Amino acid sequence: METAGYAVTEAFPVPRSVSDITPQVQEILLTIEQWREERQCDRILLFYNHPLSLVSR
Repeated sequence: METAGYAVTEAFPVPRSVSDITPQVQEILLTIEQWREERQCDRILLFYNHPLSLVSR
């Protein structure tokens, strides 16, 4: 992202288990809401990664 000219403001860790997904999503949503209020953001880009397969190369 940075090489394309976008500032990476925050990076969130990948949840370690299924039970960690909900708290992680809540943290992301709270952070976005804080940005909208404090920084007057009207556009936020959120990117995520996912494996192409379950087999390591």
